[in-house]
Amino acid sequence: MRFSAPLALACAVCLVAAGNAQQAPTPAPPPTFRAGVDVVQLDVSVLDRNRRPVRGLTAADFTVLEDGKPQHVVAFQAFDLPDRIIPATPWMREVAPDVATNRVLDGRLVVVVIAGMPGRDYWTSATATRIAETILDQLGPDDLTAVVYTAESDKRQGFTSDRARIRAALTDITRWAPPRLNTKITCAGAVLDELLRVADTLQAEPQRRKTIFFVSAGFRMREPLPNDCVGGAIKDLLRDAQRGNINIYGIDPGRLLAGWQMNEGSGIAPPAPLNVRLEGSDGLRRLSESTGGRAIINDEKDHPEVEIPDVFEENSSYYLLGFRSANPKPDGQFRKLDVRVNRPGVEVRTRSGYFAGNAKPKSSKQPALSPLDESVTGLLPLTETSLRAAAAPFAMPGKPGAVVAVVLGVRQPASDARTTEHLSMLTNAFDLDGQSQAFERQTLDLTVGPNANGELQYEVLSRLALPPGRYDLRIGTQSGTQQRGSVYTYIDVPNFAKDELSLSGLVLEHVPAPAVVPERALADVLPLVPTTTREFAPTDRVTAFVRVYQGGHGTLVTASVAARIVDDRNETMFDQKTPLGAENFSQNRAADYRLDLPLARFATGEYLLTIAAALGKYQARRDVRFTVK
Repeated sequence: MRFSAPLALACAVCLVAAGNAQQAPTPAPPPTFRAGVDVVQLDVSVLDRNRRPVRGLTAADFTVLEDGKPQHVVAFQAFDLPDRIIPATPWMREVAPDVATNRVLDGRLVVVVIAGMPGRDYWTSATATRIAETILDQLGPDDLTAVVYTAESDKRQGFTSDRARIRAALTDITRWAPPRLNTKITCAGAVLDELLRVADTLQAEPQRRKTIFFVSAGFRMREPLPNDCVGGAIKDLLRDAQRGNINIYGIDPGRLLAGWQMNEGSGIAPPAPLNVRLEGSDGLRRLSESTGGRAIINDEKDHPEVEIPDVFEENSSYYLLGFRSANPKPDGQFRKLDVRVNRPGVEVRTRSGYFAGNAKPKSSKQPALSPLDESVTGLLPLTETSLRAAAAPFAMPGKPGAVVAVVLGVRQPASDARTTEHLSMLTNAFDLDGQSQAFERQTLDLTVGPNANGELQYEVLSRLALPPGRYDLRIGTQSGTQQRGSVYTYIDVPNFAKDELSLSGLVLEHVPAPAVVPERALADVLPLVPTTTREFAPTDRVTAFVRVYQGGHGTLVTASVAARIVDDRNETMFDQKTPLGAENFSQNRAADYRLDLPLARFATGEYLLTIAAALGKYQARRDVRFTVK
């Protein structure tokens, strides 16, 4: 099964979204900037002398000049992103919830595009690593981040707020590799092609702050010439970035070296000046400034641990302006923009201009998709229906792959009476190249009444058979009223048959539970019915379940399982160790482990359950966050 170009393109550059946000009531949608199709939109940041955002401005404070001529501002909106809050307890920031939701997020879309860093240069590699760590440290809880490599790499990562996944993707930042073999490279080259894919994909989400960190040892930028592939690609890149209000921040780790040692007192002498290409650094600067960003390349002044936090600070508050050009001619020419603010001593950052006229529509030979199929192809999930999803892999006896047990939680407004719901559902797993590896379609009818909150609440079970690997799991729904929703998450399938020690996914069963359909869909995989609920009352009965596997064909030996629960102050509330003797493992080399959560002894708050297995030098663990109300 293969989907249309938008999804294939999105997955090719790893721009797939996972709402790994903690279960919470759906907030009010963010403000909507309304402007006609003939209105030019501008993201504008206004900074004071200390490079801090200037807030509280109105449309009357701005003057927009196009080719030196004043333009009439017809739309205006101020945006302030939520402050980054760092919890005192590290796990509350580092451990992502295992349940994905499609709730509305108002954070940034951040893409880290990495051109190959020559690993033989210690200082360039070390600096690139510090750049990655600094970017990761600045991300807010509602920021979604993707990592894209222009070279061959299996570390690519689609949009997620899961810091562990982002960190794992950035570990390949210093690796030198050839261009990606599964992507057709044009005469413009792998780097430009990847930047074009990213910018083109990001245009699909108009109401978000969009930032690209382009980590590269240089970038050649020149004016397009007739029949010039590279120059034409650069023009297309600028057009896409400017039309989509995408800020690009070029970072050259080859220049950011002087006075910036990895470890103070390490005894490592500062390196000699590098023979860098000034043209490449100038190209990064021009690319950045043309899109409203700025380059971090000066080896005397710029330090990523200072400059990158400043970038996040300066684009945390911005203004979206719309103006209707006094020159309506769609001639495709570049129009220079100058935005001024009637405040002394401020700096205005926005794109330097735009190309007049609409882009030619892109032809597609892909057949039209059904509304249900289309619901899983977007950059971000649909939110018409509130959804949440959890997925857990379990070994298939005698086979290297797994059955992935999927639970979808559905919430929607209800009338006072019991309602018969007709639901169509598509569960699809895509690999890193956007190819569908397994899918299941379901059509369900169920009768359910409203809960105490006046909502219809039920859960749907499904399953997919997948070989070992990393997958983007997307679930779409369509109700009988044509209301649609979708939710995206990720799943890592271990090689249960080969790995010396591995764990299935960690699932929870909740009593009392919402209605479940089909109730016995996973009965041959699990001895209980899993749920997406992660908020419990002290009187609820909740059971955690995980399966322990010994791979290979050697003699079964004793393993151990440790279960630990900590609170939001990182204090241990429960700690238990259980031996699993060889006799506990079945002929399929698997042993079940259950734990009844002692909720009655827990106060209101957030908790982390960790189940870790050990077998000699081998270890495996699973984490689940939950809340006691």
